[in-house]
Amino acid sequence: YITAASIAVTDPELFASWIISYGREKMTLGADVVDRNTKELLYRGWRTKAHVTLFDHLEYFYSRGLKYVKSTDVSRDGVLEGPAFDFYQEIVDNFPEICVLASGGVRGVDDIKRLDEMGIFAVIFGKAYYEGILKLKDLEQFLVKKA
Repeated sequence: YITAASIAVTDPELFASWIISYGREKMTLGADVVDRNTKELLYRGWRTKAHVTLFDHLEYFYSRGLKYVKSTDVSRDGVLEGPAFDFYQEIVDNFPEICVLASGGVRGVDDIKRLDEMGIFAVIFGKAYYEGILKLKDLEQFLVKKA
């Protein structure tokens, strides 16, 4: 199982072939943005701007079988100011069959609950855990399979 970001920008045909060859269950597209309004993609460790927008990028791979996308609003990463809920809602609204992994800004369990209610597939969190704001015990409610 891999997450690929830079290769998907620099050689989209190759990444698309991986989705087909290895299966959509094993491939996640990493698609991080510098500005959730312009949706400009960053790659190569957030150092380089791509010449494609997030939605064009998603559409290209969605039409080739993409199932998972991990997207970070880079301006929210590590600052505990809350996720960009409107940004993630826009992704879900435009690509309802893609499983979105949201990353950036999570302050605690209430943010995770809200993202879950929006239909976000998974949440990546770091600083809230490292700061002791979010405990693993808080996440037990999300680990039980929904009927």
